[in-house]
Amino acid sequence: MCIRDSLLTGCKISHTKKDNEKPKIVFFAYTLHDTFVKSLEKVVQKASADRSEVIIEDAFNNEELQKSQITDLSNQEIKSVIVNVVDVSEGANIVNILKQKNIPVVFINREPEQSVISSWNQAYYVGTHAVQSGHMSVEILLDYFNKNKNADHNRDNMIQYVVLVGELENQDAIYRTQGYK
Repeated sequence: MCIRDSLLTGCKISHTKKDNEKPKIVFFAYTLHDTFVKSLEKVVQKASADRSEVIIEDAFNNEELQKSQITDLSNQEIKSVIVNVVDVSEGANIVNILKQKNIPVVFINREPEQSVISSWNQAYYVGTHAVQSGHMSVEILLDYFNKNKNADHNRDNMIQYVVLVGELENQDAIYRTQGYK
């Protein structure tokens, strides 16, 4: 296994596949300094343990770095990629790059536009739909207050709440917030 935390240096991947070699899968993380993404990395590693070699790429929250990491796949025998994209607006570019290389892509955690996923039959998204997550959160909140009338401490029959958005440039955070509204 080759874990690279910088600009594609220090690791060489063989270009000739031996019969006993496992297929290679690349997990492109927007950053491995995020606790949730680090847990995603562990899940990918565990799920692939006996079936494939997982290569981890950390983009350090830099979309240009991530794009160059994905573009660099041309010299490697990669079976598929998992992308936790830095910027969801780059989803179409990522799909186009991988489509040219005929490398299937699974986007996780950050959802590109549906048109990006449907643009190629080897592009997928696994995760929650952010607007729906916002709706579900509000439904849970309403259900709680309907069952617990004493939770309305100021007795005005209104729910006051605070939404912690998260990263302001994270499209999913924006969509979830729209779902709350």
